[in-house]
Amino acid sequence: MKFSIPDTRPFYDGIHQNPFGKEKFLSINPATEEVITEIPEADEKDVSAAVNAAQKAYEEWKEMDVIEKGNIISKIADAVEENADELIWLDVIDAGRPIVDAQEDIEAVVRMYRYFSGVPSKIEGSTIPTGNDKVVFTVPEPYGIIAAITAWNYPLFNETAKIAPIIATGNACILKPAEETPLVALRLAEIIANIPGIPKGLVSVLNGRGETTGELLVANESIRKVTFTGGTETGKAILNNISRTQIKGTTFELGGKSPIIVFNDANLDGAAKAIAFCGFFNQGQTCTAATRILVEKNVHDELISKIEEITKRIVIGDPFDTNTSIGPLVSETQYNKVRGYVERAIKCGEQLRFGGLMDKRKGFFVKPTLFDNVAPTSELFKDEIFGPVLTVTEFETLEEAISLANNSAYGLACGIWTKNIATMHSMISQINCGIVWCNTLFEEFPGAPAGGFKNSGYGREFGKEAITEYTQIKTMWVSADDSYTDWV
Repeated sequence: MKFSIPDTRPFYDGIHQNPFGKEKFLSINPATEEVITEIPEADEKDVSAAVNAAQKAYEEWKEMDVIEKGNIISKIADAVEENADELIWLDVIDAGRPIVDAQEDIEAVVRMYRYFSGVPSKIEGSTIPTGNDKVVFTVPEPYGIIAAITAWNYPLFNETAKIAPIIATGNACILKPAEETPLVALRLAEIIANIPGIPKGLVSVLNGRGETTGELLVANESIRKVTFTGGTETGKAILNNISRTQIKGTTFELGGKSPIIVFNDANLDGAAKAIAFCGFFNQGQTCTAATRILVEKNVHDELISKIEEITKRIVIGDPFDTNTSIGPLVSETQYNKVRGYVERAIKCGEQLRFGGLMDKRKGFFVKPTLFDNVAPTSELFKDEIFGPVLTVTEFETLEEAISLANNSAYGLACGIWTKNIATMHSMISQINCGIVWCNTLFEEFPGAPAGGFKNSGYGREFGKEAITEYTQIKTMWVSADDSYTDWV
């Protein structure tokens, strides 16, 4: 299976456009370290032209019948299915994702568009009784143009998680993919633009670095909201940039350091399988990855042995090989970051149970790695490594487990493994995070909201909550009596 690299020029007004900007950056295949192609970086003129096209598309889109909008979004799902092989191929060379994982993502992407195809006709306001001759009612209205800045770990899925709810709620979307994974978004935009009836410019793609193209999008006054998925420090930088010029809406899905809490009555086989999957899947490059294993002391040895046995069956290699479980990290920068954590941990005497660095080979590969008996003060315990590196810490009491779980600047997701319903409910009520999985991990559904507490961001993606994120409420007062009361 091999396809052509898509046109890399900026995409807006329904077609690829010759770039105004002269700067370019390289797209690198993380499995081979070979240059795939050069990518033009959008400059201020590119952003301005894309915004103008998006504004025209928005004006047309907001006047369209809501049932027709839903039909168009449903046709995007059909088109994704028809072009699945090409999108999978691009996802693999873009991010180094194992092909079997990229194939599963296509199903999730199609489900996302199908779910949000029902949203345009379900956006409703409310009436508010006031007890007098006036009627008060609310109407959710779109923002207009929304800039969506996405992460590189699941390119096609992350881009769809922005596009689908943004256009379903009546907005136009200008997408800036992560510079590490610029390709699949361009092909997706082409596919969407070819849907009959969709306004030109409704979905645009501008590639570039965060500190250039990203900042230009954030600063553009015609863009009324920014939604971002990525690292916490980048989220802070975006907020600082916005605050210097204007006030606009933001939705942030940021980093995580998920605790997985395993009690001594848990199904250890099930917990071990879930932890190995959720910790090492996608090379550990997942904001909800099972990175901190908190295990009750008297089942520690058994659980870790089971995880280690599972890890021995993991195949590291060519992401286009269907037998591959783990591919490369996305870039040399990410590889060096993860390598640094592993090397420092070993040098500092952390207990390496299995894994570690591989002998140097082509591609940015790291073994599935686990450090045992990690203290809460360790950088391994505290930092989001974003690679296949897990830590294990023991606890003896429920209170200690809660304290360890909450001992983090992040609050995105958590897993609890126990057969005791009372323990489960106690943990759920006291863990400070936005997603809690009980006796399962890494579940998602387009109708279930997802988002974090603390430094993991704010706002929610997916579900009915996405309607709230991408619309703003207008309140209207209507009086039956137009004489008004004399106030003097």
